Amino acid sequence: MRRIVPALLGLVFASLGFARLAQAADVPQPYVVPPPFPMLYNWTGFYIGGQGGYGWGTFDVNPRGADIDGWFAGGQAGFNWQSGRSPWVLGVEIDSAFASVERSVDHISGFAFASAYSKTDYFGSARMRIGYAIDRAMIYGTGGVAWAHNELSLYANPNYVGAITSSANSHVGFALGAGFEWALSRSWTMKLEYLYNDFGSANYLAGTVAGGVNADLRFGTGRFGLNYIFDWGRPYIGPKF
Repeated sequence: MRRIVPALLGLVFASLGFARLAQAADVPQPYVVPPPFPMLYNWTGFYIGGQGGYGWGTFDVNPRGADIDGWFAGGQAGFNWQSGRSPWVLGVEIDSAFASVERSVDHISGFAFASAYSKTDYFGSARMRIGYAIDRAMIYGTGGVAWAHNELSLYANPNYVGAITSSANSHVGFALGAGFEWALSRSWTMKLEYLYNDFGSANYLAGTVAGGVNADLRFGTGRFGLNYIFDWGRPYIGPKF
């Protein structure tokens, strides 16, 4: 009897405990809103912008060459495409700039002139871009066709006195480079970019100097740019799963 009574009391208390648990399970629980997913920036869209920087390189006038350098400023337009949540960004860009990339070449012998002066006043390019984006940051490589307008003046004196003649010509070559771009907001981005431009060779003053004057033009550019991306057909920024 002494053992039966405690056992019965234990069963009673256990039954009461299970009953309370069952009642608690029937009570509706409040819905907890999950935290929002991190947002992923999308680079797709048409854009236009402005850019400026500094150029340095060489202008080789046979048989003598010289370093050239100077400032430039201009603009660009392009299109980027990024598929879904892929980090790869494909694009195309056209840029052009007014420039003052120049230098004089003196003490030239073997010709009817003793010095020359070169000035690139305009250049541009049409390039493909491929980038790798981590949210709002993107690194990219770029390459394509490049062109430049250059003016060459010849002087009879090594001190650039007594101009014989001047001639302007266009060079066409290629551009290769890389850059970093950062999204300041949904619509505005900024970029830092380096391009190596080899504009190839052109023949100047063929009607004035026997055989003309062959000149090679090439220079690198370091530039800073700002772009505005339009919302035309651009997807909204979605959650990153």
